[in-house]
Amino acid sequence: MKGKTRVYVVIVALLLCLLLCLCGCGRGEAGGKQDQGAGQDLFGQGLFGQSSSGQGAGSSGHGTGSSAQGTGGAMQLMPQEGEHYYITTYGILTTPVNAWGFRVSGGNLYSAVTDFEKGINRYYRESLSGNAAREELFIGREVYQEVTEDSILFCPGEGNSLYFILAKEEDNGNRRYFILQCGPKGEELLRREITGDLTDDVSKELLQPQGFVLDGEGRACLAVEGGVLLYDKDMEYQGKIFERKAILSLVEGRDGKVYYTRKDPAVPDGELELAEVDFAGKKSVEVCSDFPRGYYTDSLSAGERYDFLVSMGDGLYGCSLEGQKAEKILDWLEEGTTASQVLYVFEEGGEYRAVERSDSLQLARVREVAKEDMPPEKERIVLGSVMVGDEIDPYPYYGELMRLIEKFNRSQDQYQVEYRVYGEASKDEYSLYSSDGMEELNLALAAGSGPDLIHWSPMIPVYAKRGLLEDLTGYVEKSQVMSLDNFLEQGLEMYTFDG
Repeated sequence: MKGKTRVYVVIVALLLCLLLCLCGCGRGEAGGKQDQGAGQDLFGQGLFGQSSSGQGAGSSGHGTGSSAQGTGGAMQLMPQEGEHYYITTYGILTTPVNAWGFRVSGGNLYSAVTDFEKGINRYYRESLSGNAAREELFIGREVYQEVTEDSILFCPGEGNSLYFILAKEEDNGNRRYFILQCGPKGEELLRREITGDLTDDVSKELLQPQGFVLDGEGRACLAVEGGVLLYDKDMEYQGKIFERKAILSLVEGRDGKVYYTRKDPAVPDGELELAEVDFAGKKSVEVCSDFPRGYYTDSLSAGERYDFLVSMGDGLYGCSLEGQKAEKILDWLEEGTTASQVLYVFEEGGEYRAVERSDSLQLARVREVAKEDMPPEKERIVLGSVMVGDEIDPYPYYGELMRLIEKFNRSQDQYQVEYRVYGEASKDEYSLYSSDGMEELNLALAAGSGPDLIHWSPMIPVYAKRGLLEDLTGYVEKSQVMSLDNFLEQGLEMYTFDG
């Protein structure tokens, strides 16, 4: 750098710095945290040190109340009476990263994997005890081609049997649908055609199957647009539950009954509801609607401490049928992941577990520990932003940024980056940033309680002139892992002042 050029907060620089340093660019010099602005050592060991692989726990979480106090891989689950301390560890599943349709049964994780080269689906079972690698489920030769080429849904049954929904394309372009049950040796046990059941009475069009699950008595519920089709344990059609709202997830509860989440498609920010299937009455009964508005990750499962676990955009919720109430258990970012990467959540042996997709398919395990066994608490670094979208997508364009934050938080035990949005998303229309958020950020900076880093704000030139931002020139010049040559010239010009 020459002359009086002063580099301040650069959104492009921040993103590239995260990406390059997390890919193992080496260690630089440690720097001290500033009282205001973006004063953390972006280019050295202080904030973005060398990434480390493997598993392990992060910092501590403690206290009670309605929000998590901890950071990183260890956190406070809430709200529960007394103090509870948890640590999260991560393991790599042997199941391929493109797996889908997760189900847990008998201590095993079942999933389907699409082989895009061959255009077929394969089905796997992986032990959750970690004592055995995944195994491909054996499908008998007589039905192998049908199952791999025509199956669109599956569900584990009793005695290691598997049920499939088949969609068979005929030469004339029409489709025929079947329920197929295969035994533990892959043999065909049952086959029922359900094409007529899926035919809409008014339009005469075929309804696309969307979800499939068995209840505790072996009866089946098949979710379609506009309702749930009911079948007895012999897979004979018993009728339909008509549903005006969109059905999102279908699951067997720990009481053996079938439940599903639903939402009004005409109201994007409408409330999520949990409904029970009344098989005998051929109707649904709402059992809980106390969920927050916002993004739903389409993950519903039966719990142990709660009746159900529901994954939302801001965290994991436990639903109690007795209280007809949903309580927030943990915040996804506090836990070290992002909601968009969570594919399936369940509870096994007193641990909350989440299957998440990043570079590989990982299993996050949250277990309770004694207070004295908690690791040291990480130092929190706040990354603030006024960029908002709407209530359905509150963090626009930030899928990659969230993944980088998650990867960094897991890579070391010293710092925890927290992403904080100032202002609320628009309820009326999509907007790039929030005017209320800018006012909120301005007040926080004036009070000396602003974020350590600013992702983006139209007020950055004003902040620089007022001396609210840290000059990054010295950090760049001393860094052993980063130089201005790593950044686009246009990005540097936008956030270079007095130069």
